[in-house]
Amino acid sequence: FPSHDRAVEKGLLELQITGASDPRIFQEYLDGDGGHFGKCMAIILKSNIDSLVILKINCGTELIPTDSTFQTMIVTKTIDLPLYPDQTYATRFYAMCGQIHDGAPFIGSTYKVGELADSNIVKLTKYFEKNFIQNMIGQHALWAYTDGVEFKELEKYGADSITIALTKNILNEASINTLLNAEKEKVKDVTENTII
Repeated sequence: FPSHDRAVEKGLLELQITGASDPRIFQEYLDGDGGHFGKCMAIILKSNIDSLVILKINCGTELIPTDSTFQTMIVTKTIDLPLYPDQTYATRFYAMCGQIHDGAPFIGSTYKVGELADSNIVKLTKYFEKNFIQNMIGQHALWAYTDGVEFKELEKYGADSITIALTKNILNEASINTLLNAEKEKVKDVTENTII
């Protein structure tokens, strides 16, 4: 049972996590700062105690939607949130979508902090954090692992031959095998080797 849940239950801390994207505001390139990846999650914190507390959400933590039509989000950069006595503040933080086909978060979608994801997801998110990969190629690497998607599916989300090569590099460097970066068996062309 995470400690922040106990603090919330006891009324020591109030928090609300939502998506950061606001569909009422036109954004030419939404994902740069908020649909599937980037600083796409928002948190509002309120302290009800008379001492400093620091809320830490680790890289690789799952954020569980209260509405199952939205994607589970994965935190991709550890955040330490200092909260002073009786203070309230809001900030955005880095995450990526954990399922390719569910809805992306927005300000109307609420979340609760879950557990750490499986070891391969944590390994990927730590790689993203260490190498400052809070972008489409990282999101595609995560989906390649969580959803087993290949190039054709990722094309619908902006992938091309150049970005796919970068996504495969991430998976290879993290030693995570997916359908996207699996070596396909090369079938020999029998006609080429036939002596007439």
